[in-house]
Amino acid sequence: MSIGCGLQRLRGSPAAVRDVFPELASVGRELERMHPKLFSAVARQASPSPGGVLAGDKSAGLILTAVARELFKNAEQVTWAKVVSLYAVAGGLAVDCVRQNHADYMQGLTEAMADVLEEELAPWIASNGGWQGFLNHYKPRTTEAAVSRCVILVGAVSALIFLLIFIIRLCS
Repeated sequence: MSIGCGLQRLRGSPAAVRDVFPELASVGRELERMHPKLFSAVARQASPSPGGVLAGDKSAGLILTAVARELFKNAEQVTWAKVVSLYAVAGGLAVDCVRQNHADYMQGLTEAMADVLEEELAPWIASNGGWQGFLNHYKPRTTEAAVSRCVILVGAVSALIFLLIFIIRLCS
């Protein structure tokens, strides 16, 4: 499943995909690590077909749409965690498509994900800072940024001390 599809359709910017994709994938992996049974064999868990067999090219997309309706049935309870969960479910369904030798079902799954993003989530994402809001919510400050701030602070304090010593020597 290409996470970039929905991101590009909402933002229209390859830079947004480049910035958001790694963090979205990282949070999704953590979610899958915490709840491995929930995000594996998704078709078996959610499909009305016996054994979770995907019955047609639209079946994975229909399952994803049904999961999205349940996750987002109350617009006031949408969260970034639920958005990430939807991506994880889509990823699980994508794996199911491939395992069932139906990689051709991926197109329907991709279209369903894009539709859910555009029709159900775009207003919420936009009102929560867009994909940059997602990054602000999940991405911790990098050590590199913290180190550079520390270096600047030490440099400024050193310069101030040097200036004070220089002024004291001039006045003596």
